[in-house]
Amino acid sequence: MSESSNGAPKTLLAYIVSPVMIVDKTDRIIYLNPSGQQTFERALGDVLGNGLNTLTAEKPAADLTDGLEEVRQGADQSDVQFELKNRWFNGTMSPIRKTDGQYAGAVVHFVEVTAQREHQQMKNDLLAAVVNDVLAPLRYATSLLRGLLPVMEMPDAEKIKLI
Repeated sequence: MSESSNGAPKTLLAYIVSPVMIVDKTDRIIYLNPSGQQTFERALGDVLGNGLNTLTAEKPAADLTDGLEEVRQGADQSDVQFELKNRWFNGTMSPIRKTDGQYAGAVVHFVEVTAQREHQQMKNDLLAAVVNDVLAPLRYATSLLRGLLPVMEMPDAEKIKLI
């Protein structure tokens, strides 16, 4: 194992390029890898031993807390999506359990999904434009037929007078 700039040994989690956080059973942060520190713009010393609200704004912290509650109650995994500084993330929480099955904390792995969300929005916008372009002539034809409906219901003798 190599050493970090402060001489401490790096863990395997330090080499993971996406943000990873570990929380204890009371949802206090006990580890945030370097990618997480960069993503959330927080030094490990600023968040270590503190709650999720020191990591993110109020809404994402609440979403993460809800997800952690699910794994605390026995779920094998919980996923939460949240926005942070115009970037979207999926947070996947997996429980850490003692040998007796008791909840001891969780590992939270974050994946940025901003590009996927933007791609999905572009697909939705394209579909809406195509549907609108296809339906526009049909709407015109429908209104034209509705206008002709009274003429079609006229007796033939009156139709001839219109011509």
